[in-house]
Amino acid sequence: MSSPNRPKKEDKKKGDPKKGDEEEDTEEGKTKEATDKLRGPGTSEEVLSDVGTGKGKEFVQQTRASEDEKSGEYSMREGLDEESVALELLERKAITQHQLSLEMVKRLMQDRGSNGVSRILPAVAKFLRSKGREEALIVSAGEIFGEMCEEELWDKETIETSVLPLAMQMLQDVKQTYDVHIAWYPVVLNVLDLLPYDKLRKDILNFMLEWASATKDSIRFACAKLTAPLFTRLQFEHAIEVPIEFSSKPKKDKMGLFDRCMAMCQDTDHRVRTVMAEQLHVIAGVVKQNGGDEAALRERLPGISREP
Repeated sequence: MSSPNRPKKEDKKKGDPKKGDEEEDTEEGKTKEATDKLRGPGTSEEVLSDVGTGKGKEFVQQTRASEDEKSGEYSMREGLDEESVALELLERKAITQHQLSLEMVKRLMQDRGSNGVSRILPAVAKFLRSKGREEALIVSAGEIFGEMCEEELWDKETIETSVLPLAMQMLQDVKQTYDVHIAWYPVVLNVLDLLPYDKLRKDILNFMLEWASATKDSIRFACAKLTAPLFTRLQFEHAIEVPIEFSSKPKKDKMGLFDRCMAMCQDTDHRVRTVMAEQLHVIAGVVKQNGGDEAALRERLPGISREP
């Protein structure tokens, strides 16, 4: 992800006469020059092995193009392993450094599993929760974490202790933007099958019932996306009944998941209503399979077709 304030490109520097004009004018020569600048004394080749590709390459190009960076800001201390490099990048000032650190989390998970991110993951969570954090980075982190969920890189313990709490906090933060909420709800959606049932019944269900009526429409949208997947994973009685934690709430909030789904069908935001309309057949199917009265069901779900 490139920085919103891309630095101006500096004039092309003259190459080393010893190397010849041909190497200077090639992309390989330029990348090598930028890599040498990034490396600094003692940074290992392993850490910089992918620096010439993808966003790593973009990061290098921006590094060599920046006119106002202080000398040595992108250098690394000697002997750092890859996770330590990611930690150090996270503590730097530039958004491009932070982005590269987030991308390194995925690579560490792919190469080494949860043991490879034992230090960087808590640091990333703290970093994303800090006040004034750039929206683009929070969105990017949600997308990267979502990709890791889809690729099944997370183990169950890391999901329960680190990934899910961070995703839930992002979804419950009313100060976050629509893009942030949209980036993070897939993280929750993609780990539902890996959660213990008690966590589904309490943490996820209670989140749904509490936040599906939030004033911020992007939070309600995220809840709508989770309704049918959660409904199909809960025991039927738990999807219908009002949880004990909500039994003392005002009548308008004293709902089980089924009634909350019906209320969301009348949401003031058209995007929420659209999502609910797309999921009604799934919810209705679960109710019918569990002996729900068809006439009563059609009365509550007028959009359901009469065809079997």
